[in-house]
Amino acid sequence: MPLSALPKDTIIEPVVFTSADGALSRGLFYRPAGRQPRVGVHLMHPRTDQSLNYNIPPLVRAGYAVIGRAGRAVNNDVDTVHEEILLDLAAGVRMLRDSGCERVVLLGNSGGGSLASLYQSQAQAVAASRLGPQPYTNVDLRSADLPPADGLALIGIHVGEGRVLQDMLDPSVTDERDPFARDPDLDMYDPGNGFRVPVTGIRYDAAFVERYRAAQLHRVQRLDELARAALSAQARARQELAALPGDALPAQRLTLERLAVQAPFLTIYRTTADLAMADLTIDPDDRSAGGHDGHPRPDLQNWSTSGFARYLTPRAWLSTWSATSSHASTLRSLAAVTSPTLVVHYAGDVYTRMRDARALGQAAATDDKTFVLVRRADHYGRPIGDTSSPDRVSEGTDAVVTWMTSHFPPD
Repeated sequence: MPLSALPKDTIIEPVVFTSADGALSRGLFYRPAGRQPRVGVHLMHPRTDQSLNYNIPPLVRAGYAVIGRAGRAVNNDVDTVHEEILLDLAAGVRMLRDSGCERVVLLGNSGGGSLASLYQSQAQAVAASRLGPQPYTNVDLRSADLPPADGLALIGIHVGEGRVLQDMLDPSVTDERDPFARDPDLDMYDPGNGFRVPVTGIRYDAAFVERYRAAQLHRVQRLDELARAALSAQARARQELAALPGDALPAQRLTLERLAVQAPFLTIYRTTADLAMADLTIDPDDRSAGGHDGHPRPDLQNWSTSGFARYLTPRAWLSTWSATSSHASTLRSLAAVTSPTLVVHYAGDVYTRMRDARALGQAAATDDKTFVLVRRADHYGRPIGDTSSPDRVSEGTDAVVTWMTSHFPPD
């Protein structure tokens, strides 16, 4: 929804956030003119700038203050660490409180849903039970100031980057250093396994699906091992450097200093290989066959240089993109959330199966949870199939505003 849909007298203020560890980030603060909203909405994503998100205009029109913003890792898929970004989110919640908002709701869109859920689960937890330092970051959430929000509104979300990526990892990769290394028996795009062009009417054998999913998990675990080995080598170099005697050879010191500041990057080849992109009988919903953004050839997307999580630091892999290591699991986080929660699901979302969406709608620990299903809409709320009723986005945002006004009236 364009910002032209905002009331003409809307106050739009550029703001800068300083997190507890000194990191800077930016955003836009929207407020209705002539009044101080009692309720503020915080909108953020771990990697993208949400300052122009389509949910903002209807919320401002309804009388809410809204912060749409970026975090420290904006447009930086390479080194996204969720635990650090939680400190950025905390700074935004504090800004809304300091501006006069008596209550704050976290609005999560796409990957912002797993981020908001993780934040709220940590903010509501007893400090001693929060996440401490990890092998990939020194951030200690047990001593962090994490003001909790009063509610969660989640729209077009998924189960977490790591879990989504596991379903899209190509398990036929046999060598992480070679983009062309391939085991044809595990290649969903091999005609011998049922693939064909155009991508319509494809059905994969149940035994193949079972082997494929197991091999995807094995690849996640293999990448985990590579990432942990790289961080362990870096940590050993730091320890050896700290223990180095004063009379050590300069060359020895230089070598350890370099090893201490560097960890090899991971190149994750072929990450558009979810069986459900081609076989619509797998967890059926309203999606169309194809790849990202409706691309008719997911096989070519898989082999191209684009795609999710292609070039990462080991710490970004473990914190954000590993299904087995990342703490940013939306289902697990929501299980610790006791505040009112809304989940709006677009039923044609290629990244979230219907079973996962319904599980998300029931996951929060609170009894006050609402699940809304928007049919024939993709991950971005765009129409699928029947274009005679193209305004699927408004159906989603209307659900958010309706829930907000019933649970958190703006006045």
